[in-house]
Amino acid sequence: MEKEVQRWGVPLLFGSTDAARKNERWIPYNAAFWIRPDIPHPQSYWKHVLLAFGETIPLEATFPVIRNWLPAEVGNFGRGIGATVLGTERFHFNPLICYESTQGEYVRKNAKTNADFMV
Repeated sequence: MEKEVQRWGVPLLFGSTDAARKNERWIPYNAAFWIRPDIPHPQSYWKHVLLAFGETIPLEATFPVIRNWLPAEVGNFGRGIGATVLGTERFHFNPLICYESTQGEYVRKNAKTNADFMV
């Protein structure tokens, strides 16, 4: 994708999955990537407000037996650090993924950053 952005000469924001290794295990993340033709590596945001029973299993730490009732790929996403600012020298923005934009407290945390707008 980075080569295409270089060829087009314009930045690109898109969503995809990402993964990071933690304690000998790969953790998937629901992510947004901001690729610019003027910098060598994409900026990224990992979703913070996870979808119950899709990206996370509520009360799994308290009741680990819940994990046995669900397929392995359900609820194993990692949680991002929270409000993240992406952008260029001219503008900055907060990416919000899926229903994060409906979570008032989280949106307010994003609003307190130096971003110009939210996407």
